[in-house]
Amino acid sequence: MSLSVSYIKSILALQHNKKKLHRIVTYLQIIAAISILVLIYGCCAASADVSKYENVQILAKQKYERDYFIIENEPGTFVLCFKKYEKKNQPHTLLEYFVYDLNKKEIILDEKINDADVRWYDENNLEIRITPEIISSDDETNVFLLNILSGKKQKLNY
Repeated sequence: MSLSVSYIKSILALQHNKKKLHRIVTYLQIIAAISILVLIYGCCAASADVSKYENVQILAKQKYERDYFIIENEPGTFVLCFKKYEKKNQPHTLLEYFVYDLNKKEIILDEKINDADVRWYDENNLEIRITPEIISSDDETNVFLLNILSGKKQKLNY
């Protein structure tokens, strides 16, 4: 009699363990499905960003070939693309840049400046820093704001 009771207990234990194992497998399947959905969503989001900059990338590669930078303004309506050319044994560097309107899909500003740096100041203005050719104690770096919509420059005093 004890043999049959222990046999029944072991069968019940196996059935209980089988239910636990089935629950664990079900949870793992749910986790795998969620992981796949997150991965698919992540890939879709990345491809949307790539297509957003596709025209800019093509233009930048045509103009600059390589070693250029692409920076979006804060609301994501315009893109600044620039490259600095530094030549050995030359005292000057050339900054070449353009601003691309993502909505109109066209270049709205294209310039070249010697000895300068450019960055976004705010939504519609670029900050351009021009280093003087000869630096003296009276000279400071010239800093301008350039409104990309109107083309107007305004000197900043720091």
